[in-house]
Amino acid sequence: MFDNMSEFYKCLIKRVDGPDKQANSVSLEDVGKLKLTDDLCQDILNCLNSDKDVDVKFGIFFCEGLAKAEQLNSLSKQWMQQFAQAFERLLKHNSGQVRGGATALITQFQSYYLDYRGLMLRCLQDSSSSVRSAALNAYRSYLHPKEIQPLLPFQEDSYAMETSMNGPLVYALRNRAIEIIEELLQKKFPKCELTAALDGDTVFWWDWKPFLDWWNHQQV
Repeated sequence: MFDNMSEFYKCLIKRVDGPDKQANSVSLEDVGKLKLTDDLCQDILNCLNSDKDVDVKFGIFFCEGLAKAEQLNSLSKQWMQQFAQAFERLLKHNSGQVRGGATALITQFQSYYLDYRGLMLRCLQDSSSSVRSAALNAYRSYLHPKEIQPLLPFQEDSYAMETSMNGPLVYALRNRAIEIIEELLQKKFPKCELTAALDGDTVFWWDWKPFLDWWNHQQV
């Protein structure tokens, strides 16, 4: 992420305290301590609008640091509009990591999109697990009460991850989606863990059948 530093990227690094600060040592906390000025906003936008991946990724990183410090809420309407446009454009980026970062940040600019709900529903179907995960985590901002249809495809989501270093694999988004369904319906379903072989390992996930049996019955 931090190789082939560009001029835009350097402008951001210079803003972090410490004369010997290196790119790989910059933390979200470092960014959150910065004063949100017009010059800083312009430097970040230059990175977000750059054609170099390193610029874009670091621009998103700075936005994440400012968001964590709850500074983005203090942006002027003009800056909010420009950032919102940049994040929406980045949803078409070829990097899933970039699209995922943009998706998470878009949730803080909801009122600046003509169809925020439609935007997020499309993110639920993105090919990148980072985007789908960010959209799932923001479900309260766009799903209606008891609206579970957009989550049904997650019963077959293929994203598997370790629960800890060298820990067991789980279908994380399958599990997260069924948890959200329970929250939306305000109803708990029996838990049964399933397993399957995956590339020489074993992957675990919660069985959706108890919910699906109930759901299919409701459709009769």
